[in-house]
Amino acid sequence: NHPVPLVMDLLGELDQLIRSIQNAVYKEHRVILTAVGIYAINTKDEDYKTLNPKVDTMKSDIRSYIISETSRCTFEELNTTEKKEEVKERILNDIQTLFGSRFIVDVTVDYLFQ
Repeated sequence: NHPVPLVMDLLGELDQLIRSIQNAVYKEHRVILTAVGIYAINTKDEDYKTLNPKVDTMKSDIRSYIISETSRCTFEELNTTEKKEEVKERILNDIQTLFGSRFIVDVTVDYLFQ
C-alpha cells in the first residue's frame, strides 16, 4: 500500500489532461499554454473527501472552462499580468461553481506565445 504508484498514476492523468487542453487551445488560437490546470486543493475542507474523487470524472468540464476563458482573450490581453490574473480568477470561480465548493483554492494557468 505504498502511495508512490497512486501518485504516479495521478501525475500521468494530470499530464494527459494538460496536454489535451494545450492542444485544443493551440489548434484554435495558436497560443501555447505552458502550464495548465494545476489545482491547489484544501484537503482540510469539509467537501474534500466527497468532491475530490469527482475531479477525475469532471476533467472535460474543467478543460472546457479553461479553454473558454482563455479563448475570450486576445494575444495582447493575455500578455498582460492584469489580464492573466483576471482569467485565472474566472477559471477558479467557474471550477468552484462547478463543484459547488471552494475546496479547490487555486489554479495555475500560464502562457507562452509563439
